[in-house]
Amino acid sequence: MSLKYEYFRRRNVDLGVPSTTGVISSREVLAIREIETFKKLCRIKGIDPKLDGDASTFLDLGSGDQFLRLALDGTNYIPLDIDDVDFESEALPILDDSVDVLFSLAVVEHVNNIDHFMSECFRVLKPNGIIYLSTPNFRYCFRDFYNDPTHVRPFTEVSLCKTVEYYGFKSVEVFPSARCKTDWFYKGKHRFTKCAYLPFLGTNKWAPSFLCGRATGIICLGVKSMLIDQC
Repeated sequence: MSLKYEYFRRRNVDLGVPSTTGVISSREVLAIREIETFKKLCRIKGIDPKLDGDASTFLDLGSGDQFLRLALDGTNYIPLDIDDVDFESEALPILDDSVDVLFSLAVVEHVNNIDHFMSECFRVLKPNGIIYLSTPNFRYCFRDFYNDPTHVRPFTEVSLCKTVEYYGFKSVEVFPSARCKTDWFYKGKHRFTKCAYLPFLGTNKWAPSFLCGRATGIICLGVKSMLIDQC
């Protein structure tokens, strides 16, 4: 048995399948919030989110139940998970320079061979394509990080930013993993502290929204350089 494959199998079972009842599901709410947060961070950085319907290609690495599809109406959505390709060693079945936006949510902390994973991400993105990664922030979750036996690579906001830069991405910036907060939460020297010590993890009907949504993870946004340095 492969520990990693068993973990992802159980994760997919727990996620279930998207609702087909016509009633908005909790996964659809999460998808909408994730894409809206992505657009907000692109706006803060002054870059085009490149979600132009069927003119854009969106690659979801570690796609799970493919919930992001629910918020990407008309976009060319490509899901890849561990059942499709080994992120540690296999080439992604994607052409060079063909992807506009690459999402990978809570995957990099599971990857030993970060050289291969990041090189493949860079290869498939178009010049000026956008990479969007999320991962736990070891600065705040160090007591629990290794409770997940498939976690192999911890990151802080500093190490994740440097890692993405080392692999040739430009305009790299890291943000707290709060979703759909006001701009103030994503800006400033203390932005990670602001989100990590909010009183409430989710919503609370008795508390104002600005006190809710505690987040201790990292989102990293970067752009593939137009010009690739020649060795």
